[in-house]
Amino acid sequence: MSLTRQIILSVFFLSAAIVGAASISGAARGVLARIGIDAAPLALNPAPQTEAPARPSRRAVQVITAEVAQLETAAELRTIGTGRALRSVAVYPRDVGLVETFTLQPGTRVEEGDILAALDQDEEVIALRRAEIALEKAQTDVARYTQLAGRNAAAQVTLDDAERAYQEAELDVTEARLALEHRLVRAPIAGIPGIAEVEIGDFLRADTRIAVIDDRSKLRIDIDVPERFAARIRIGQPVEARTVALPGALFAGEITAIDNQLDPQSRTLHLQAVIENADDVLRPGFSFSVILRFPGIAMPAVPALSVQWDAGGAYVWAVRDSKAARVPVLVVERRADQVLVRGEIAPGDVVVTEGVHNLRPGVEVADAAEARPG
Repeated sequence: MSLTRQIILSVFFLSAAIVGAASISGAARGVLARIGIDAAPLALNPAPQTEAPARPSRRAVQVITAEVAQLETAAELRTIGTGRALRSVAVYPRDVGLVETFTLQPGTRVEEGDILAALDQDEEVIALRRAEIALEKAQTDVARYTQLAGRNAAAQVTLDDAERAYQEAELDVTEARLALEHRLVRAPIAGIPGIAEVEIGDFLRADTRIAVIDDRSKLRIDIDVPERFAARIRIGQPVEARTVALPGALFAGEITAIDNQLDPQSRTLHLQAVIENADDVLRPGFSFSVILRFPGIAMPAVPALSVQWDAGGAYVWAVRDSKAARVPVLVVERRADQVLVRGEIAPGDVVVTEGVHNLRPGVEVADAAEARPG
């Protein structure tokens, strides 16, 4: 290679190095300027400088929302009670003695005053006859002394004694009749007697129970209600009762008695309700499921899907000014697809039902249903 050609190549590569340095470093251009070389025409066209693009704003979270409704609470109390006869009376004899006749038929209705049994009564019959004879004699004496006193043949004192004897004889007859009546066992009330506990020939004492008669034209149900309902119970309040013994049957009644104080142990109030038993299908001792209803209270109702839970309790995501707001609520009552709540929420407010897992307080939200094309 000739010397001239080497010199030309060296100048070419040196020029290329200078241009590259000038295009890369501003400091190199400064050095070239000091030695008299203008590197501006030699510099490669730099990339145009543009401003950094603005950070795009965060998009609104797509959710499904629903409007808060207003419903009344279904304020009802369900409790269990035991049925009893409207009146239930155990039958005892009023005297002692042997049972001579017995007409009581278990399960057959009796009326008040019907004779159920009779004790031996020979002595009482004799005593009554003697008292009646003495009364007849006293009556005859009064008549005779009255005539004599009218003719001044007898003293007034004698007539007075005869009249007193007559009055005493009347009392003796009444007493004898009462003793004879006590030898009969009568039904104290109208109703249905149970199985008899004595037979003919048994010797009865005053504490011998013969049978129990139930008036079950209506049934009383003993129930206990929690303390929170105590102030809302009223005499005459309607009740509904059902029993497993008669599936599907509904019996209407009302509250007839309220205890005057709560049980301090169970914190419950004792009540008595009476239900109709006109067809005599109910029996004392049946268990009943009793329902008491109370006037409802209007409260906000939100979809069940909108209610969320965490360690602090229940809450919903409300949409306020297109932003999510976490609102704590207290669940009052659950329905099939609605939940009645109490909290800083009102009918007409909007709550999120779907997409809640992407929400944070203050995040902008948009209803996905509204964004869908019609």
